[in-house]
Amino acid sequence: NQDGAVSLELPLGSRGGVAVEHHFPVAGEYVIRVSLRKQEYGYVRGMGQPHLMDVRLDGARVGTFTVGRAWEDGQLPPMGYAGKFDQVYDSRSFPEWELYALNADRGLDVRVPVSGGRHRVGVAFERQSALPEGLLPLPADRSTYSHGQDEMQDGNPAVSVVQIIGPYDPDGTADLATRDALFTCDPAGAGAAAGRACAETILSGLARRAFRRPATGADVDTLLDFYEMGRAEGGFQSGIQAAIERLLVDPEFLFRIEADPAGAAPGTAYRVSDLELASRLSFFLWSSIPRRRAARPRRARRAERPRRPRQPGAAHARRPRGRGPSSRTSRASGCSSESCGTRRRTPPPTPPSTRTCARRCGRRPSSSSRASSATTGPCSTCCGPTTPSSTSGSPGTTASPTSTASTSAGWTIPTRAAGACSATPAS
Repeated sequence: NQDGAVSLELPLGSRGGVAVEHHFPVAGEYVIRVSLRKQEYGYVRGMGQPHLMDVRLDGARVGTFTVGRAWEDGQLPPMGYAGKFDQVYDSRSFPEWELYALNADRGLDVRVPVSGGRHRVGVAFERQSALPEGLLPLPADRSTYSHGQDEMQDGNPAVSVVQIIGPYDPDGTADLATRDALFTCDPAGAGAAAGRACAETILSGLARRAFRRPATGADVDTLLDFYEMGRAEGGFQSGIQAAIERLLVDPEFLFRIEADPAGAAPGTAYRVSDLELASRLSFFLWSSIPRRRAARPRRARRAERPRRPRQPGAAHARRPRGRGPSSRTSRASGCSSESCGTRRRTPPPTPPSTRTCARRCGRRPSSSSRASSATTGPCSTCCGPTTPSSTSGSPGTTASPTSTASTSAGWTIPTRAAGACSATPAS
């Protein structure tokens, strides 16, 4: 639906249209051609009244057109005419409408000079904010047959296709990143021998990436033959173009072929080469060719790799902090940085609350015990002293012994024993 704004890349106050990013390969003149949306029989929709349409390049207006027109009485056919009522009307009943509605988007071309690179092309209509009085019509049901043949004379036109044709009169070559990556050398002004050497350098690198393996001499010679044919017709760049066209239709580029090793018996298993394995993983993970390092033989990589003495614990040092069995062990054991080799010191344990100690002693904590626990210790007011007491001052009573447990933070916590914190009369 192009009855409202469709893109933030288009100007404010515009309606419908399209905005696209296009890569212009080289500087020159290009034609921007716009086609409008048509109904089933080829009539352009929304031609019952004039609409202003503009074409923009990087936000600057490069062309303006008026599609649709103001019609006089008797020039417009009935709604839904579509040129099919031959029993009532014929093709000569509304000649102006027939001719205009079938060819309304012809000539919507803009020829403009463009520099090489990426540019934004935008096509949009001027928004008309007026609405008809009375009840608004219901949205069109696009699934019906009548919608497909309705020319929508009072509706809004819409953009169907935007074509960019060219370049015309190209001005040299574009300074593009892709071109710089392709032409790693430039034999401008040199002889034929220097041009062939430069072409061999370029094509050998392309063949290595296209075939996903080191390029052989036969591979490069085949491409150089096509280079020579193209160079004879149009120079160095035409030769490289011909060689690339040959490379893009090579079966080893189009298909990933894994040939059986020489001498392998039918039905026997064999080890896949490093290059084939790298291609399998690369296309499985990234849908692309393997990178340059993975496409080299393993022995060559090992020969160039400097040997370094293995350090004990290097694998654990590279492990992310907080992950792995070593970090879990250190947190569970509560050891310090000197013993565990970690910078994070385990915090001291929180002292037990009065209610916890009361449950251990089998008593309910009183208000006085809760008030005094902050100064005398959490369990001393509930369970008595933290050391075993033998005989109290009152005759005929004995206090049961209590055992103590010390923590790493220095807290002394009494543990409940049989008869702890209870007084029994003497027999």
